[in-house]
Amino acid sequence: MSSENNKRFRLSDKLNLREILIFIGKFFVFSVILFALFSFISSNYYTFIFEISKPIIEYFHPEHNVALKKDINFSLVGSFTNIIPFIALVLATPKILRNRKIKIIALGGVILLLLQVIFVVSTISIPLEIKEKEVQVNQQLDKELDELWKMLSSEKEKDMANELERLQNEGKPGAEISGIVEQLRSYECEKISDEKIKTLCTELITKYKKREDELKKERQKEIKPSWLTTTVSSFLGGMGMIIFPFILWVVLCYNYFVQEKFAVRKEEKSKTKKKLKKKFKY
Repeated sequence: MSSENNKRFRLSDKLNLREILIFIGKFFVFSVILFALFSFISSNYYTFIFEISKPIIEYFHPEHNVALKKDINFSLVGSFTNIIPFIALVLATPKILRNRKIKIIALGGVILLLLQVIFVVSTISIPLEIKEKEVQVNQQLDKELDELWKMLSSEKEKDMANELERLQNEGKPGAEISGIVEQLRSYECEKISDEKIKTLCTELITKYKKREDELKKERQKEIKPSWLTTTVSSFLGGMGMIIFPFILWVVLCYNYFVQEKFAVRKEEKSKTKKKLKKKFKY
């Protein structure tokens, strides 16, 4: 086997302490340099990711116009900068040819870019989904409250009619009776002069308010983003997106090392066959 083949990586190879320290040192240096360079283009990169994500968000939420906010929280920053440690890890990894490193960085960069877009879409979709569900829930609640008022009013309607008839029989002026009816319609129980009608009105309003609070609490539980949106945002956000570049580095570099191993074995078999052919030929 030639000296070139001996230099290739094998899965059985072990890095000594010196090589490990060199790797860590290179990773640190590359990270510092890349973070410094990224600081100059970070705002443009954030805008670039947002512009890719925007049409996707608006497709799923057509009633909203999505705009980029100036303040970016930590989870977003961590998600956008995760490409830097990945590149630094690949550059610092020993025994990989330069052209191979470029291919690994390109492939990993595309994967991380797609994940960043998915994260932004899911993160921005959460408040939009909440707003949409609030509208739906409030519309449903209004209908239920209207039906509730009709039902409770119908229960007291006969009693109210009897009491109003009583007032007429007692000779109350029509203007006073009309005023009581108007106060009933506007739920102003405390202004009603007749105690019996006032009591009926108060009972009606008390039942209505109690049920209204119960319905609001029930509907409030429905105002939350979808399970899928929350799961994706939680998985890709924060520590998830910070750890993922290291996982991606292991997967892509390991895949390269495995390919190298098989390439070496294939070359060894090919040389062995050639030697056997020469041997039997003579």
